[in-house]
Amino acid sequence: MFFPVKRPFFLEASGLFDFGQSERTQVFYSRRIGLGADGSPVPITAGARLTGRLGRERIGLLATRTGDPERAVDLVARVKHDVLDQGYVGAILTSQTPQGGAGARVAGGADLTLPVVVGGQNLVFGAFAAGARSGSGAPGETAWRLYVDFPNDLMDHFVGFARITRGFDPPLGFVHEDDNTRFTGHFDFFPRPHRLGIRRLHFKTLEWETVRRLDGTPSHGSYEITPLGAEFESGDGFGLNLQRQEDDPTVPFEIFPGDTIAPGRYRFDRAELEFSSSAGRPSGRLRTQGQPR
Repeated sequence: MFFPVKRPFFLEASGLFDFGQSERTQVFYSRRIGLGADGSPVPITAGARLTGRLGRERIGLLATRTGDPERAVDLVARVKHDVLDQGYVGAILTSQTPQGGAGARVAGGADLTLPVVVGGQNLVFGAFAAGARSGSGAPGETAWRLYVDFPNDLMDHFVGFARITRGFDPPLGFVHEDDNTRFTGHFDFFPRPHRLGIRRLHFKTLEWETVRRLDGTPSHGSYEITPLGAEFESGDGFGLNLQRQEDDPTVPFEIFPGDTIAPGRYRFDRAELEFSSSAGRPSGRLRTQGQPR
């Protein structure tokens, strides 16, 4: 389960330490510090943080010491080198060393974000690659992701591909799901008719997420199209969304005591009609959905 960070010590300058895909595959997730493997709290006896800029380099260092029963030293080192107008090339290193210095768990990686302008349109290339090792002599596991983003006013397109090996678990990170390849993307169009009080229309030809296990078998997926949506000059809006979700559990899964889902392939289809009122006046939000099948 992913929960947002709320402790002030870790919130300040937290963006500098971001690495990976948020809520999916993060090499550093500060909630891992001060939390035992069983979810019980671990006291933090000391901590220090240093962040700043040296020319085109942004540098961050973070160190904490935890008490019983963990008794470990946690370290995070992050650097970003500015390139182009808003891009960067960076690296990260994290470690968790128990008392005595034996069996340190480490993780590290490199990432980049390269925004460019082509024909007056924004285009962003991004990637990261990371590795983690659970202890001295343990095998290393890896994760990587590539994406291309086209975020512009009249259209917004995105395509990404990621691969995570089984057992990839950075000592201070968050991994939602390992042992898979993940193919994601969306193609959205926003024409502006300038009539009938319409600020812009919204057509989503397809948004998808397809996840397969590394042995090639399907894991789960989701798909959505928006045949018609609109935002009005008044701030109101609506959208018609058609959705499909697929799941392929390989082992029985008990959702409630006595209620078990058998292995197999399941599909859920849903139609969603959404209305939103302007934030400029007091009102609510109405959403109606068809029943999944």
